[in-house]
Amino acid sequence: MDAIRAQAEALSKSLSQKEITSLAMVRDGFGMIRSVEMAQETVEDAIDACADANPDMAKDLNARHDAWDDAIEAAIDAQEDKLDASINDKVFADPDAIEDYLDAIDDAADEAESNIEKQLITSESACTNLKNSMDGTQETITKMLSEIKWPEAEAAK
Repeated sequence: MDAIRAQAEALSKSLSQKEITSLAMVRDGFGMIRSVEMAQETVEDAIDACADANPDMAKDLNARHDAWDDAIEAAIDAQEDKLDASINDKVFADPDAIEDYLDAIDDAADEAESNIEKQLITSESACTNLKNSMDGTQETITKMLSEIKWPEAEAAK
């Protein structure tokens, strides 16, 4: 984490005030996208575990998960396009430095995630609740992603 902080401080010294403001927006949007992707992975693991533990539920679980994942992935793809545009559409004088910074954040998140031991609960009721919760979470997550604010690159489109 100290390395990321040092990288952020060094990067901020090379940016204009407008770029610093834009970087904050990009970092927040990137973090939101990455958090959703990590949640997707956890949900997929839970669905797989539930399907293995409850074979009679597997078809319904997998069908609902596929629809959920397709909707979430479409929202992510749309926002990743805006993220890329925000970085590369002349918002930043050095887009590579921004990409490097986001890669460092991503690496740190992957490292932190790998240190978390997950205990998946696969009782029939827990798996039913997981499946049923996908309606609400699909709507909430796609709405949340659609409301990400990006710097000027989005406004120019």
